[in-house]
Amino acid sequence: MATDPRQFVLLAIALAVPLVAFLLDRTKLVLAWVGFTLFVQIFDTTILTNLPAGRLIGLLYLPTAIRLFHRWKNLPPARMWLINFLYLAALGVVFGFIIPWPDTAGDRPLQLRAEGRAVIYLVRTIADMSLAVFVMTQLVRPGYFEVLRKWMVRGAVVTSAAGLLALALGVDFYTTITGLRAYAATDFRPRGLAFEARGLGLACAYGLVVILGKRTRTVPEWLALFVITAGLLVSASSTGLAAAIGGLIAVAIIGSGRTRLAMVMTMVTIVLTVVIAQVAAPEVVERSRNAVESRLSGRGTVESNTADNVFEVLALRMDVFDSAATLFLSHNPLYAVIGTGPGLISLPATEYVPAGVYKWVFPRIDNPPSHGVLLELSNTGILGLTLWIMQVLIIVAAGRRLCKHRRLPFPPQAATVIFFGGAALYSIQVSPSPYWGVFLGMGWAIYEVSLTVAARSATTPHPSKRGETPARRHSAPAHNPQPTAGAATVPSTPS
Repeated sequence: MATDPRQFVLLAIALAVPLVAFLLDRTKLVLAWVGFTLFVQIFDTTILTNLPAGRLIGLLYLPTAIRLFHRWKNLPPARMWLINFLYLAALGVVFGFIIPWPDTAGDRPLQLRAEGRAVIYLVRTIADMSLAVFVMTQLVRPGYFEVLRKWMVRGAVVTSAAGLLALALGVDFYTTITGLRAYAATDFRPRGLAFEARGLGLACAYGLVVILGKRTRTVPEWLALFVITAGLLVSASSTGLAAAIGGLIAVAIIGSGRTRLAMVMTMVTIVLTVVIAQVAAPEVVERSRNAVESRLSGRGTVESNTADNVFEVLALRMDVFDSAATLFLSHNPLYAVIGTGPGLISLPATEYVPAGVYKWVFPRIDNPPSHGVLLELSNTGILGLTLWIMQVLIIVAAGRRLCKHRRLPFPPQAATVIFFGGAALYSIQVSPSPYWGVFLGMGWAIYEVSLTVAARSATTPHPSKRGETPARRHSAPAHNPQPTAGAATVPSTPS
């Protein structure tokens, strides 16, 4: 099938915007573009393979990320990422080339067979790492965190507004702009400017977390919250709803009292939105309710299959990619321990697609699991999942330590809450867009700044150790150790 010319135009835009900004040293513009295109996904092209705009930036930044290897490799969470990546690459060699997973369907093109998938997935992983390094290097600069956060909110609002307008007009803006496949659902579910209705729901979930992660919110942000909530409702996405609930729970766990109060007000906003929708467009509410109920019931898959244990009971209520992967790992626990390689589980899991509607619609599957936890487990087994969890925990711990310091390049409480909320969302639902690359970069920035603060505190003598009085200490300028080249610099914190 010939590629639609609109794809080449969108790819040119996705390439030109960051490339020109890099050449002009306008990295703040690149950062804003990253945040915006996470949710406005019309610039994610599929000419050869899925290439999101953010991942393209990672590829453009890769030479610089490699040059800065000495800087980010010393971060403990980055070292964990490196260990996991090296193991993932080793599994890619084994299960992609030496003893490749067979193509049991027999009709996959090269890029979907073991050899092609291993290479493509590893390149995507490297691009996401490079994107994370870019985000890290920007967020340690004062004010840049707020640039990223604001443009993420704007992107979520734009795609939510497009979804609401699409519902009112009955127009699929995504297909009109990109030339990609029309939405295949029987009942029209708006997807805004995302790849599908699930993408709209997930964009709304991230938007809620990014807004509520702050200690305070402006009036425009409350209005944005209302638009995003309405977008989540009309998407009728059970995945988006589950992600939103998980993200908000994560925000509530480590957020401040003001954040929890804002969440209560958000719940009121959601209730009001549902009431308004029920009065103004009851068919929308009914369609959304039916879609969620159908998804939670397993779409008839439970009745068409016999479950032998609790894992299989859960698997039959998952989406098809997660269901097949869980059933495969349940029947082959060795691969839950060692992993199946970079994005390769869809090859052996094809034989485990449940009978019924899933088997009829998907005689073969070509996508890895969509739950982040299941994806990490299927890729690199227990080692990969453990390292991912440890990365999240040590970054959150570092962010909590930063909360007692002032005059940092970003608000540590907000950055930590938003990062943790992003990690919770990723664990529930993976997206074709490089969400985790952006949030991982946010986490690495948090940890780098915490190391800089710790080094400064360690080299600044305490008054009692030098026989100084507090007054004499305040009269002397604060000492800041000279950072290594390219490292984060943190202004002095007043006593």
